[in-house]
Amino acid sequence: MKKTLLYIIFLLATGSLTAQTGAFVEALTESTAKATKIIDYKIKMYPNPVTGNEFTVLSEQLIVKLEVLNVIGSVVFRHENNQAYHTKISVQLKNAERGVYMVRVTFLENKTVIKKLLVK
Repeated sequence: MKKTLLYIIFLLATGSLTAQTGAFVEALTESTAKATKIIDYKIKMYPNPVTGNEFTVLSEQLIVKLEVLNVIGSVVFRHENNQAYHTKISVQLKNAERGVYMVRVTFLENKTVIKKLLVK
């Protein structure tokens, strides 16, 4: 890929860009644009604030791991399953104290989203 781009830059700099190489550049640009898929790593949590001990995390992407951390960074809940990924996970916090928690969701390709959760 780097050699191709250098070749294109060389052709542009020397004025040697012909209709044939121009078509090649257009085809290369089009295929690169198709290969680059923008993925939206957003999550929805409900209810938030949590009045009981249960809430749900929903995403359009496959969730690899979900962790709930307290304010000092200790993991109070972890869901991780390497064989089956989900887009919806129900979380039941046992003996959760009132306060602010962070929900860390990890997706495929190791992308992570962190959201604040309030437990009343």
